[in-house]
Amino acid sequence: MTQQTPMERAYPIEHQRPPFWRDERFLQILSQVIFLAAMAAFAAWLFSNYSTQLEEKNLIFSFDFLQQEASFDLSEGLTFSATDLYLRAFFVGLVNTLRVAILGIVLATLVGLVVGVARLSGNWLINKLASAYVELFRNTPLLVQLFFWYFAVILKLPRLGTQDELTAFVLPGPSYLSNRGVALIWPRATDMFGAWIPYLLAAAAVVVSAIIAAVIIVVLIMAYFLHAFYIIF
Repeated sequence: MTQQTPMERAYPIEHQRPPFWRDERFLQILSQVIFLAAMAAFAAWLFSNYSTQLEEKNLIFSFDFLQQEASFDLSEGLTFSATDLYLRAFFVGLVNTLRVAILGIVLATLVGLVVGVARLSGNWLINKLASAYVELFRNTPLLVQLFFWYFAVILKLPRLGTQDELTAFVLPGPSYLSNRGVALIWPRATDMFGAWIPYLLAAAAVVVSAIIAAVIIVVLIMAYFLHAFYIIF
């Protein structure tokens, strides 16, 4: 029988660390390092290729184009004309994106809340309709949904005609539905709007005060009845 060394007695064979080329943790770290190095080399190659192409075409990478005239119109959002700068177009696009994002967040939250409560309903029909809605949209890829809404719905709506020819669907309001979207009536300030601001602020203050007073009265009435109910019982 061979005699064990003090190291072997302190660290049995089954607990000894394997060589680094067989250590699983080392191999995982090595693979990640190799992957990061490959990604860095690929990014350096892309940047080098990009720089070479710019030099061959005598182009300079800068943001000076933002100060150039856009030469196109934007029909949605803030006022924009073809003579405005690209920087103005970028700002208008950013505002439009925020508007759509905020509206989408609010609507998605409301729809999700309603559908979630409907799935917990004891009514068999409401429960099944909510479940079918969730399963349909959850199991359908988002790209397929976008294609469906764009090609099968939006493009099938009537196109806008001339001023003498109205081809859009007329909705109550009046509102108009076409492939450009939904056009709603919207108030627009005129030159006399400034004279009405004090009156509008006063009316808003009266409405807010009335709402606060109504809430306080409702709370006091509820407190009174709860106090009376507690005394009786």
